[in-house]
Amino acid sequence: MKRFLVMALMVLPVSAFAARDVQVKMLPLQKGLYEEVECEMAGEKSDHHLFCVTDCDVSYPFVTGIEHQANERALNRKWHQKAQEMSCEGAQVAIEIDEKSPSELSHGYSVTFNDGELLGLTQDHYWYGAGAAHGMYSTNGIIIDSKWGKELGTGDILDIKKLDALNAYLNEQISKDERTFENLRDQAGDAMPVYISDSKREFTLVLDSEKGLYALFGVYQVGPYASGEIDYTIPREFIAHKHILKIL
Repeated sequence: MKRFLVMALMVLPVSAFAARDVQVKMLPLQKGLYEEVECEMAGEKSDHHLFCVTDCDVSYPFVTGIEHQANERALNRKWHQKAQEMSCEGAQVAIEIDEKSPSELSHGYSVTFNDGELLGLTQDHYWYGAGAAHGMYSTNGIIIDSKWGKELGTGDILDIKKLDALNAYLNEQISKDERTFENLRDQAGDAMPVYISDSKREFTLVLDSEKGLYALFGVYQVGPYASGEIDYTIPREFIAHKHILKIL
């Protein structure tokens, strides 16, 4: 019996003992000034006969180390395509601009968690049109199973039997948060907004190495612009994913 166990251990792959070495590099797609295809800002033409430009900074992640290589390639293609969709459409220009605040567009990603089992990222987007009162930004959380290269959905992460209770919890947090809209702080009972159910989720989920798993509401979703994005930690009782529970 001892000889059999030793032989069995000898043929186990290295991945059975070692954590996956998942690496993420941020690759640039656009960096610099780009001519706006449709420009509505009035002004004098420059020497290049250019009315408007956008300061663009677009990048995307390239991941290696996912065990399922076909899904790894699919993820990288998806992120590259998304960056292309969000990029500036005009031609790049090399000029000096007089405006203090030209239009700005940035689209990139941040790694928030990576332990070889799960990979957490945020997709961060910002847009400011010249002359606007303020810019607009958004964050989308992404949680990936590092073995299969699968992006986890609501049912993979949360206990679907407790979604009503989670919705009540989020309403409670919002109702006592001074950063939120006043009318949301007055909601109660049947009038409570539905932020999550079997058919929808009105927030993004972010897995962070320091903050754990949290629900992130975008600008204007539950509070004014000055409050920015608002997040609330997801308690363990609402989490179904075994590895997330293990690391919290």
